[in-house]
Amino acid sequence: MYEIQMGGSALGKVGFGSLATLVMASAALALPQEAWTQEGDAPGMGNRYLSSIVYDSDRHEVLTILGGHASGHYSEIWSWAAATWSWSKVWDGSSDGPDDRGQAAADDDGQGNTWLFGGYQGGEQIYFDDTWRWDGTSWTEEEFDGGPTPGFRSAAVMVYDSDRDVFVLFGGWVDGVGYVDDTWELDPEEGWSQVHPGGGGCPTQRGAHGMTYDTRTKRALLYGGTDDPYNEVALDDMWAWDGSEWELLAPAEPGGPGPRTGHGMAQDPETGLIYLYGGMTHVGMNPRYADLWTWDGTMWDLVHDGITPPAPVGRSHTDIAFVEDHDEVLLYGGESHQGTVLGDTWTFDPDPEDDVTYYCIGAPNSVGSGARIGYVGSTSIAANDFHLTVAHAPPHQFGLFYFGPSQTEVPFGNGYRCVAPLPTGIFRLGPASPTNADGTLIRHVDFTVLSGSDGQILSESTWNFQLWYRDPAHGGEQFNLSDALSATFRP
Repeated sequence: MYEIQMGGSALGKVGFGSLATLVMASAALALPQEAWTQEGDAPGMGNRYLSSIVYDSDRHEVLTILGGHASGHYSEIWSWAAATWSWSKVWDGSSDGPDDRGQAAADDDGQGNTWLFGGYQGGEQIYFDDTWRWDGTSWTEEEFDGGPTPGFRSAAVMVYDSDRDVFVLFGGWVDGVGYVDDTWELDPEEGWSQVHPGGGGCPTQRGAHGMTYDTRTKRALLYGGTDDPYNEVALDDMWAWDGSEWELLAPAEPGGPGPRTGHGMAQDPETGLIYLYGGMTHVGMNPRYADLWTWDGTMWDLVHDGITPPAPVGRSHTDIAFVEDHDEVLLYGGESHQGTVLGDTWTFDPDPEDDVTYYCIGAPNSVGSGARIGYVGSTSIAANDFHLTVAHAPPHQFGLFYFGPSQTEVPFGNGYRCVAPLPTGIFRLGPASPTNADGTLIRHVDFTVLSGSDGQILSESTWNFQLWYRDPAHGGEQFNLSDALSATFRP
């Protein structure tokens, strides 16, 4: 029999059972440890939604262009500079430029120019069919000798195809017609041309969909949107445009973001992953989503559930940008489920600081390949936002996080004990708590309440964490353990 000691208290005496029938993983499989961080507010920027948010790779900045607020629309541009990691106003609407509006289509051409088309201004119900180019200093209206345009429309989406040097625009709401399914391309030198009239072989009529350009497959990707004039129905199909035809992409597995509209999409050009954030399914009926997904070209992966703190509240009518200089997703504003227009800024780090590593084995349990430990927040003592998480544990069973200064890997119960009790002991983060219906558990490691006898966590110290949990359905010793993580904490 072996007795685990945690901060001077016994967790219980258990015997070692035979592990011969277990198929053990060869290495710990850690959950994604991506983290949201709320950034500081920008004085004067205000709450806004329906903005165009694009990343200017030439100037290394994210632009929030125009957009709406609770009682109208903006005619200004704000820049989130990668160098300063803060917002500043770069155009105040006092010089020539597009009228104030929301739901315009916009993207950057990678050469220092951001292009914008159309949009909508509430109050007097004004739709626009103008094309503008922002060069970082001033706006120029591009009329292309009076050639064709996509017409007066809003809620269309436009992305830049860097391989063919054209912008691809799909759908939207055309004044006097409704949602449409035509495809247009904008050549910065030649102007607009309709490249697909709709009516079949393409996405159905819709607006407020998500689009981004996939540099790996050299195709514009489209997901979801709505085809209902009252935004009561959202779509969940995904399409790709290669310059000549649309292809319906079928995920290789069930699941994924599901029906939604008013969401944001962006690509990490280094990994090729497509990010999708937020949106909604039904106006006034379901909450806005706060989850973040990635598409790797074959399947969807949920990288943040939008519930585990810290995380932005659910929202729609927003967009995201991928800031290549920092390898982070940036989110600004949007509209909450309560109809509140938001003004907060969040960044999402897909690969947080390297001061957290994973080790040891999470043995198979009654529900699968084993419980996997993770974390959200940061290892900053000052921030005090370090949360331990576990997934893939048995549902509705008690678990207890514990930690210690040393590592080991020895059979214990139905799994492996990864945190050594010697020389200074093992400390528990009590009380034990039940997992939820999905077999997940979260625990805030509150640095302010840990005393020396409870394993005080200080800056520059390194501690190892693991979850002990009950698993009577698996038999044997009726308890198991997750894999483990080691964290070095900073000021």
